[in-house]
Amino acid sequence: MTHALPLLPDIALPSGVARQIAPLWRTAALALAGFITRFGAPADVRRLNYCEGHFLWRTAAMLRRVQKIVRYILVVYAARLLKTAPPSETKPGPVARQSRKQRPVIAGDPATWRVGFVTPPRWRPVRVIRDRRLPENFARAVRNPLLVIAHRMESLRRVLEAPMPFITRLARRMRRDVFKVLTRNPKRKPPPGRRDYYRDLCDAREAARWALHPLNSS
Repeated sequence: MTHALPLLPDIALPSGVARQIAPLWRTAALALAGFITRFGAPADVRRLNYCEGHFLWRTAAMLRRVQKIVRYILVVYAARLLKTAPPSETKPGPVARQSRKQRPVIAGDPATWRVGFVTPPRWRPVRVIRDRRLPENFARAVRNPLLVIAHRMESLRRVLEAPMPFITRLARRMRRDVFKVLTRNPKRKPPPGRRDYYRDLCDAREAARWALHPLNSS
């Protein structure tokens, strides 16, 4: 991830949309590479006990903003997939009931973690951490921001490296359910020191809104 940018999904977009999406995809990939450079791989992040600067929750918020950018990009691709090659709705046949064994979660192996990519916008309280000392043995804290950062980094890595399964599932969901995107960007911008990726998020949201517009037939 730190040496080569992931390839764009193999779905042809209109030229104007492609020119808008490609820089946003590159921004998300470079953002993840920057987080990995700063904190290390997701498996290493969760073992940290201290991070200089007390900006952990802000970093987690930045990661969530990058996740939203990628999610809106996936919406654009899923909308295009519905117009060009809609995925089939497979109906599972009768299967004999059997006990389902879940794959064990290994702390040191991010591939086994149960992480979730960002869902439709949900209200979340803002946590402010000022000049407070981090708790002793921080890796065992009940609410560990480094663990949140590690999980968000891992979920973002999975989507950027293999986006097509996410696009296909999103396209099926968009065909079954009503899917909406905010039509306007927030009037109040974040504080000057917290505008990382804000403009990119607005552009990605606008692209997703355009892709879902009922009058758009391109």
